[in-house]
Amino acid sequence: MNSTTTVAHEVTVPFRKELPPVPGFSGSPFSSLVVSAVDQCLGQLMPEQRVLMGGDGTGILLASVSGDTATAETVGSQMVERRQISPLLFHQSVPNPVLSLVAKKYGITGAISCLSVPDAVEREARLVAETMVGDGDVDRVLVLVVGADGATAYVLSGGVGEQSRKGLEEEC
Repeated sequence: MNSTTTVAHEVTVPFRKELPPVPGFSGSPFSSLVVSAVDQCLGQLMPEQRVLMGGDGTGILLASVSGDTATAETVGSQMVERRQISPLLFHQSVPNPVLSLVAKKYGITGAISCLSVPDAVEREARLVAETMVGDGDVDRVLVLVVGADGATAYVLSGGVGEQSRKGLEEEC
C-alpha cells in the first residue's frame, strides 16, 4: 500500500441467502451484498465522521472478478427461452445502479468507478483507489471488493484531503 494512504473501517460481509433485499433490485444477492457491506462499514463511523464521507471529496470503487453473474445468467437464460425479460434486470445487470443508490444514501458525489479483473482483485482495487486519491480526484475512496464468498468494504484515504483523513482515522 502507498505510504500516504490509510485504510480504515474495514468490514467483510459473507454471502448468505438472508441478506436484506434492496428495493428495485431482484433475483440476485449482488446488490444486497454491496449495500450490506457499505452499511456495516460506514455504520462504524461516528456522526461527525459520516459527514466527512458526503460530497465530492469521496469516491466509490467497486471491484469484482465478474460482476453480478446471477443477473447475467438470469437474463441469458430468459433470452434463450425467449421469455420476456423484466426491465429491472437491465438496470441491475451492471453495478452502477447499486453504487448510485449507495452514493445517494450517503451523500457521496465524487467519482464512481467499477473494475472487473480476472485475478488479484483485492490488489487491483487497492491500486486503483490509491491512484484516485493520489491523483487528487478525491480525498478518500469507499472501496468495495465483491467475490464469490462475500464483500469487503473499507475507506481508503490520504494525500490531498489531510484534514478529512484525520477525521476518518479517529477511532470510533
